[in-house]
Amino acid sequence: MNKAIYISLGLVVASSVLADSFLSKTVNSQSDEIKKEHDLYEELKMLSENELINKCESDLALACYVVGKKITDDTREKKDINLAETMFLKGCKLKNPLSCFEIGILHDNSQSNHLDYVKAIEYYEKSCNLKVGTGCTNIANIYMQGKGVKQDAQKAKEYYERACDLIDGQGCSNLGYMYNNGIGVKQDFSKAKEYYEISCELDEGVGCSNLGFLYDKGNGVIQDYIYAKEYYQKGCDLKNGLGCFNLGSLYREGLGVKKDNNKAKDYLEKACSLKEARACIILGNLYDTEPLDTPDYLKARNYYEQACHLGSDHGCLNVASLYHEGLGVKAYEYVDKACSLNNGMSCRQMGLTYSTININLPLSKKYFEKACDLNDAIGCGMLGLYYTTLKEKNQYIQISQQLLKKACDLGEKNFCKFIKN
Repeated sequence: MNKAIYISLGLVVASSVLADSFLSKTVNSQSDEIKKEHDLYEELKMLSENELINKCESDLALACYVVGKKITDDTREKKDINLAETMFLKGCKLKNPLSCFEIGILHDNSQSNHLDYVKAIEYYEKSCNLKVGTGCTNIANIYMQGKGVKQDAQKAKEYYERACDLIDGQGCSNLGYMYNNGIGVKQDFSKAKEYYEISCELDEGVGCSNLGFLYDKGNGVIQDYIYAKEYYQKGCDLKNGLGCFNLGSLYREGLGVKKDNNKAKDYLEKACSLKEARACIILGNLYDTEPLDTPDYLKARNYYEQACHLGSDHGCLNVASLYHEGLGVKAYEYVDKACSLNNGMSCRQMGLTYSTININLPLSKKYFEKACDLNDAIGCGMLGLYYTTLKEKNQYIQISQQLLKKACDLGEKNFCKFIKN
């Protein structure tokens, strides 16, 4: 069972936890003014929405933030996001850092009508300049992924550095990942370890899990499964699915611990519940393909479905295989989803289905094209042969031959015989 390391690039959504964390960190500066701000925040949380709006309109910046959060955190379907944005904008204008951050969140949400990455960066920048480390991290994430801007690892690094200096655990962990993998910097396991350690000390689960991986593999440190277990455990306790997954791997393999399949299963179940798709697949395998007196295909299917919904092409394929050996309606659905997740074999299977069972040649061509783009040899070969069946086949001889050659070069020798010298 392969273990893994990863970078955390998910949007860090501001919540009351973020506000409490930000204010408590600044309280530690022993500034009387900051302590008063923290006490005021606690008082404001007890007020009604209308009372807070009045205080915001009277230029009490923190009230603007609190009322905006009350609105955005409301679980009712109908909530006035425009009013929340108005409150946040006023708070940001009054130099409230969390209000600026929240406007960034509104524009950095792909499910929102307000999506605008340039605006998101603008307001994250304001919050970052006002010492909200998570604002710096979110700017770095946008540049790291190239969302609405040109991908720029160097800019991402600079903002992760600022975030880490502002005691943001995710920023430190992501900076460690860049050094771990030589992204925008020279690979340096010592620096990776340094930043993972800071992140883990800040109770950022992904930092602990990634630190455990260094000890697991002996990257820049002496390989030590005991330390690996310790850091995976902390990552898992902090609800990082990767830490739970890797900890389960140690128990399955008996590395640094006594081999214990029951403990391994417990940690894999926790990892799956924390949206670690590979853990869901392995759990599915336990009930499906691994030796059991009585296989439980319903449980296997449930785990595979979870993996599929988490974006795992293999999870989707495994669900399809359990809906009988043939391609029933449900099987089509999951094979098609696996294809949409760029699994070339699934695209090819869909192409074969529409060329031999539910005949729809234009649709089969579409699936073979995607399979071939994903370097599936049979997909390329079948697409090449498809062109030979057309009435206008003489117009497509060159394309057909190129596709058949690609299939042959990719190792599917059955198509080599169709290549004309």
